[in-house]
Amino acid sequence: MPLLKNILKLLLSIVITAVVLVFVTGIVLESIVLSTSVSFIVSIGAFVIVLLSVAVALIVAFGYSIKEILVSFRREVN
Repeated sequence: MPLLKNILKLLLSIVITAVVLVFVTGIVLESIVLSTSVSFIVSIGAFVIVLLSVAVALIVAFGYSIKEILVSFRREVN
């Protein structure tokens, strides 16, 4: 049962992360569309920084979740 629980937590974190990513991307793209040419470059830079930070957070979260799933699987097998 802990294996199923950890898999469900991983799926929930994927869904929540996708929703947050879509929300942040929409806000940044809207600011890019409404900005002038000088602040356009700044908006692109901010967008890239936000995407990189979200990517790092995703890698860390998924790595931890997969580790928990593997530990749970080992416990159930043994």
